[in-house]
Amino acid sequence: MNNKKVTLALQLIILLGGMIFAWSTVIREFINFYASEGTIFKVVDCVYRNPVTTPCFYGAVGFIVIIVWALFIWRQSDLVKNIKQRKWHTLLLLGGTLFAWSVVTWEWWKIKQAAGAPVVGCSGLMTSIFDSTCLYGALFYTTALFLGFYIYRNYKKSVNLPPA
Repeated sequence: MNNKKVTLALQLIILLGGMIFAWSTVIREFINFYASEGTIFKVVDCVYRNPVTTPCFYGAVGFIVIIVWALFIWRQSDLVKNIKQRKWHTLLLLGGTLFAWSVVTWEWWKIKQAAGAPVVGCSGLMTSIFDSTCLYGALFYTTALFLGFYIYRNYKKSVNLPPA
């Protein structure tokens, strides 16, 4: 297995880990929501937020889209098309990373404003940013993004494409 395939495999493993982590959180939220509300279709006047209305849900959906696209790129045999797909895939990872860190920043701000009192985050009560599942999802996105930049740069160098 060459270095490119190893790096691609590593990125897929990180994305898979992020997807499993995010969906395990979302599924747990759906279970708690259903136990409280008796349905998953209610979005107003709820004791807990419906998971569909939380950033965690959209981050989890993002992981699915990104990993499916990565698998599609993995199977792409035309190197020039592969590089173009890598560019857009990396930009999507950048968007997911910025979204995740904006949620982490918002949660951190809420925690600081509460001055030690618990605040409600996407996945429950938090007294520290380390209680935020979004923080760990953001770390998965960030790691996959850095690998995405690395992969894209190395693929582009291998065929000497002009700058886009």
